Amino acid sequence: MAKNSKDAAKVSRKGGGGSREYMQDFQTGRKRASCDSCAFDMRRPEDYGTESDGTQVVNLCSTCYADGSYRHTASNIAEFIGEAVADLAAQRGQSTGKLKLTLKKELKGLPRWK
Repeated sequence: MAKNSKDAAKVSRKGGGGSREYMQDFQTGRKRASCDSCAFDMRRPEDYGTESDGTQVVNLCSTCYADGSYRHTASNIAEFIGEAVADLAAQRGQSTGKLKLTLKKELKGLPRWK
């Protein structure tokens, strides 16, 4: 048995890592598509945006892109956050205040905003 909490931490980490199958599933999960406009992780078919003919768009979510056009016409990140935060909060199940802070960090590196 561990003598103190420092030793206990060492013991609890030893032999960790999980099974090979778990790690493969974990890595696969990391490859999910995310929206190039808002960074939303798209998991279900209805999460994906659509072209005007109904085909799915693999790099944009349905909140940002539908029927062949962007739903929010902002030309920069600040405008986008102002226009889209209510829709995105509903989609993600988050409060608008927390989401605004998250979006300010996440959007900078996305293809739509480069």
